[in-house]
Amino acid sequence: MGHRYSDTYNFEFEFSQLGITGHQIEKMAGFEGPAPEPFPQYIHEVLENAKSMKGIRGSLYIFKGLDVAAQKGCIFFDGICFNTGKIIATHLNKCMGVGIFVCTAGNILEHYSRKQNDAGNLPEAYIADVAGSLIVETAMDKIQERFQDIARELGYGITNRYSPGYCGWNVAEQQLLFGLLPPNPAGVSLTPSSLMKPIKSVSGIIGFGPGVKSKGYTCQFCEITECIYRSRRMDILD
Repeated sequence: MGHRYSDTYNFEFEFSQLGITGHQIEKMAGFEGPAPEPFPQYIHEVLENAKSMKGIRGSLYIFKGLDVAAQKGCIFFDGICFNTGKIIATHLNKCMGVGIFVCTAGNILEHYSRKQNDAGNLPEAYIADVAGSLIVETAMDKIQERFQDIARELGYGITNRYSPGYCGWNVAEQQLLFGLLPPNPAGVSLTPSSLMKPIKSVSGIIGFGPGVKSKGYTCQFCEITECIYRSRRMDILD
Protein backbone atom coordinates (compact mmCIF):
# COMPACT_ATOMS: atom_id res chain seq x y z
CA MET A 1 0.00 0.00 0.00
CA GLY A 2 1.42 3.39 -0.97
CA HIS A 3 1.70 6.25 1.44
CA ARG A 4 -0.73 9.03 0.60
CA TYR A 5 0.46 11.80 2.88
CA SER A 6 1.31 15.03 1.09
CA ASP A 7 4.11 16.33 3.31
CA THR A 8 6.37 15.08 6.07
CA TYR A 9 8.13 17.09 8.77
CA ASN A 10 10.85 15.58 10.95
CA PHE A 11 12.15 17.01 14.22
CA GLU A 12 14.98 16.28 16.63
CA PHE A 13 15.66 17.95 19.97
CA GLU A 14 18.42 18.25 22.51
CA PHE A 15 17.18 18.02 26.09
CA SER A 16 18.39 21.58 26.77
CA GLN A 17 16.04 22.88 24.06
CA LEU A 18 12.99 21.71 25.98
CA GLY A 19 13.52 23.96 29.00
CA ILE A 20 12.34 21.34 31.48
CA THR A 21 12.79 22.21 35.16
CA GLY A 22 12.71 20.34 38.42
CA HIS A 23 9.60 22.30 39.39
CA GLN A 24 7.76 20.92 36.35
CA ILE A 25 8.70 17.37 37.33
CA GLU A 26 7.46 18.03 40.87
CA LYS A 27 4.11 19.25 39.52
CA MET A 28 3.63 16.29 37.20
CA ALA A 29 4.67 13.89 39.99
CA GLY A 30 1.71 15.18 42.02
CA PHE A 31 3.45 17.40 44.59
CA GLU A 32 1.37 20.47 45.38
CA GLY A 33 4.41 22.39 46.57
CA PRO A 34 8.16 21.74 46.76
CA ALA A 35 8.85 18.02 46.90
CA PRO A 36 9.94 16.72 50.33
CA GLU A 37 13.28 15.07 50.90
CA PRO A 38 14.71 12.91 49.40
CA PHE A 39 12.78 13.63 46.15
CA PRO A 40 14.78 16.77 45.22
CA GLN A 41 17.87 14.57 44.99
CA TYR A 42 16.06 12.04 42.80
CA ILE A 43 14.87 14.84 40.51
CA HIS A 44 18.40 16.25 40.32
CA GLU A 45 19.77 12.82 39.35
CA VAL A 46 17.16 12.39 36.64
CA LEU A 47 17.88 15.84 35.21
CA GLU A 48 21.59 15.04 35.16
CA ASN A 49 20.91 11.81 33.26
CA ALA A 50 18.63 13.63 30.87
CA LYS A 51 21.36 16.05 29.82
CA SER A 52 22.96 13.33 27.73
CA MET A 53 19.71 12.16 26.17
CA LYS A 54 19.70 11.28 22.50
CA GLY A 55 16.80 10.26 20.34
CA ILE A 56 14.20 12.88 21.30
CA ARG A 57 12.52 12.84 17.91
CA GLY A 58 9.23 13.36 16.18
CA SER A 59 7.59 13.16 12.76
CA LEU A 60 4.42 14.70 11.37
CA TYR A 61 2.66 13.33 8.27
CA ILE A 62 0.07 15.51 6.52
CA PHE A 63 -3.07 13.89 5.09
CA LYS A 64 -5.49 16.08 3.14
CA GLY A 65 -9.13 15.18 2.70
CA LEU A 66 -11.23 14.52 5.78
CA ASP A 67 -14.88 13.58 6.27
CA VAL A 68 -16.43 13.72 9.71
CA ALA A 69 -19.59 12.07 11.05
CA ALA A 70 -19.58 13.81 14.40
CA GLN A 71 -22.81 12.31 15.72
CA LYS A 72 -21.50 8.82 15.00
CA GLY A 73 -18.09 9.63 16.45
CA CYS A 74 -16.24 8.75 13.24
CA ILE A 75 -13.74 10.44 10.95
CA PHE A 76 -12.66 9.24 7.50
CA PHE A 77 -9.39 9.91 5.72
CA ASP A 78 -7.16 7.98 3.36
CA GLY A 79 -10.07 5.60 2.82
CA ILE A 80 -10.16 4.46 6.44
CA CYS A 81 -12.81 4.95 9.12
CA PHE A 82 -11.49 5.89 12.56
CA ASN A 83 -13.92 5.53 15.47
CA THR A 84 -12.54 8.41 17.51
CA GLY A 85 -15.66 9.00 19.58
CA LYS A 86 -17.91 12.04 19.57
CA ILE A 87 -15.62 14.36 21.54
CA ILE A 88 -12.76 14.17 19.04
CA ALA A 89 -14.97 13.96 15.95
CA THR A 90 -16.83 17.11 16.98
CA HIS A 91 -13.58 19.02 17.43
CA LEU A 92 -12.45 17.91 13.95
CA ASN A 93 -15.76 18.74 12.29
CA LYS A 94 -14.49 21.74 10.30
CA CYS A 95 -11.10 20.29 9.35
CA MET A 96 -9.95 19.60 5.80
CA GLY A 97 -7.20 17.21 6.83
CA VAL A 98 -5.09 15.84 9.67
CA GLY A 99 -1.47 15.54 10.61
CA ILE A 100 -0.52 12.17 12.10
CA PHE A 101 2.22 12.65 14.67
CA VAL A 102 4.66 10.28 16.33
CA CYS A 103 7.10 11.56 18.95
CA THR A 104 9.45 9.83 21.37
CA ALA A 105 11.72 10.68 24.27
CA GLY A 106 13.99 7.78 23.33
CA ASN A 107 14.95 5.06 25.79
CA ILE A 108 17.65 6.55 28.07
CA LEU A 109 15.30 7.42 30.93
CA GLU A 110 13.30 4.26 30.26
CA HIS A 111 16.43 2.19 30.89
CA TYR A 112 17.33 4.30 33.93
CA SER A 113 13.84 3.85 35.40
CA ARG A 114 13.94 0.08 34.82
CA LYS A 115 17.37 -0.14 36.45
CA GLN A 116 16.15 1.73 39.52
CA ASN A 117 13.01 -0.39 39.69
CA ASP A 118 14.99 -3.64 39.46
CA ALA A 119 17.21 -2.40 42.30
CA GLY A 120 14.16 -1.73 44.46
CA ASN A 121 14.56 2.04 44.23
CA LEU A 122 10.89 2.65 43.47
CA PRO A 123 10.74 6.42 44.18
CA GLU A 124 13.70 7.03 41.84
CA ALA A 125 12.09 4.84 39.19
CA TYR A 126 8.84 6.79 39.53
CA ILE A 127 10.53 10.16 39.11
CA ALA A 128 12.38 8.93 36.01
CA ASP A 129 9.09 7.64 34.59
CA VAL A 130 7.39 11.00 35.20
CA ALA A 131 10.30 12.87 33.64
CA GLY A 132 10.12 10.69 30.53
CA SER A 133 6.44 11.52 30.11
CA LEU A 134 7.14 15.22 30.56
CA ILE A 135 9.96 15.14 28.01
CA VAL A 136 7.94 13.52 25.24
CA GLU A 137 4.93 15.78 25.81
CA THR A 138 7.12 18.91 25.88
CA ALA A 139 8.81 17.85 22.65
CA MET A 140 5.38 17.27 21.12
CA ASP A 141 4.30 20.74 22.29
CA LYS A 142 7.13 22.18 20.23
CA ILE A 143 6.16 20.12 17.19
CA GLN A 144 2.57 21.29 17.53
CA GLU A 145 3.71 24.91 17.78
CA ARG A 146 5.73 24.47 14.59
CA PHE A 147 2.74 22.89 12.84
CA GLN A 148 0.62 25.85 13.92
CA ASP A 149 3.15 28.22 12.32
CA ILE A 150 3.16 26.20 9.09
CA ALA A 151 -0.64 26.08 8.99
CA ARG A 152 -0.94 29.81 9.71
CA GLU A 153 1.26 30.61 6.71
CA LEU A 154 -1.28 28.72 4.56
CA GLY A 155 -4.24 30.46 6.14
CA TYR A 156 -5.25 27.50 8.29
CA GLY A 157 -5.77 26.88 11.97
CA ILE A 158 -5.16 23.66 13.87
CA THR A 159 -6.96 21.71 16.58
CA ASN A 160 -5.54 20.23 19.76
CA ARG A 161 -3.80 16.91 19.40
CA TYR A 162 -5.70 13.71 20.08
CA SER A 163 -4.34 10.23 20.71
CA PRO A 164 -5.84 6.73 20.68
CA GLY A 165 -6.60 5.76 24.25
CA TYR A 166 -8.06 9.15 25.17
CA CYS A 167 -11.48 10.83 24.90
CA GLY A 168 -13.18 7.55 23.98
CA TRP A 169 -10.83 6.63 21.12
CA ASN A 170 -9.87 2.95 21.38
CA VAL A 171 -6.12 2.50 21.73
CA ALA A 172 -6.25 -0.44 19.29
CA GLU A 173 -6.84 2.03 16.44
CA GLN A 174 -3.23 3.04 16.82
CA GLN A 175 -2.64 0.08 14.52
CA LEU A 176 -4.60 1.89 11.78
CA LEU A 177 -2.57 5.07 12.24
CA PHE A 178 0.78 3.28 12.08
CA GLY A 179 -0.45 1.36 9.05
CA LEU A 180 -0.53 4.64 7.13
CA LEU A 181 3.08 5.52 7.98
CA PRO A 182 6.52 4.26 7.00
CA PRO A 183 7.99 1.52 9.22
CA ASN A 184 9.17 2.76 12.63
CA PRO A 185 8.26 6.46 12.25
CA ALA A 186 10.59 8.63 14.36
CA GLY A 187 12.23 5.40 15.51
CA VAL A 188 9.02 4.17 17.19
CA SER A 189 7.66 0.66 16.71
CA LEU A 190 4.26 -0.72 17.65
CA THR A 191 3.62 -4.08 19.30
CA PRO A 192 0.59 -6.25 18.44
CA SER A 193 -1.02 -5.01 21.67
CA SER A 194 -0.60 -1.39 20.48
CA LEU A 195 2.19 -0.58 22.93
CA MET A 196 4.73 1.85 21.50
CA LYS A 197 8.46 1.28 21.90
CA PRO A 198 10.28 3.23 23.24
CA ILE A 199 7.58 3.37 25.91
CA LYS A 200 7.85 7.15 26.35
CA SER A 201 6.30 7.87 22.97
CA VAL A 202 3.08 9.48 21.80
CA SER A 203 1.08 9.28 18.59
CA GLY A 204 -2.17 10.70 17.31
CA ILE A 205 -3.67 13.35 15.07
CA ILE A 206 -4.01 17.12 14.78
CA GLY A 207 -6.70 18.54 12.53
CA PHE A 208 -6.23 21.57 10.29
CA GLY A 209 -8.25 23.77 7.97
CA PRO A 210 -9.54 27.29 7.32
CA GLY A 211 -11.38 28.72 10.29
CA VAL A 212 -10.26 25.90 12.58
CA LYS A 213 -9.40 26.85 16.15
CA SER A 214 -7.97 25.06 19.14
CA LYS A 215 -10.75 24.82 21.74
CA GLY A 216 -8.92 23.48 24.76
CA TYR A 217 -9.23 19.99 26.20
CA THR A 218 -12.72 19.09 27.43
CA CYS A 219 -11.41 17.16 30.44
CA GLN A 220 -14.69 17.55 32.32
CA PHE A 221 -16.39 15.28 29.77
CA CYS A 222 -13.73 12.57 29.72
CA GLU A 223 -13.94 9.43 31.85
CA ILE A 224 -10.15 9.08 32.19
CA THR A 225 -8.98 10.81 35.38
CA GLU A 226 -5.32 9.71 35.28
CA CYS A 227 -4.41 11.51 32.07
CA ILE A 228 -1.35 13.54 31.18
CA TYR A 229 -3.45 16.08 29.28
CA ARG A 230 -5.62 16.64 32.36
CA SER A 231 -2.59 17.13 34.61
CA ARG A 232 -0.92 19.50 32.14
CA ARG A 233 -4.18 21.45 31.78
CA MET A 234 -4.30 21.91 35.56
CA ASP A 235 -0.67 23.01 35.45
CA ILE A 236 -1.53 25.71 32.90
CA LEU A 237 -4.50 26.87 34.99
CA ASP A 238 -2.28 27.17 38.07
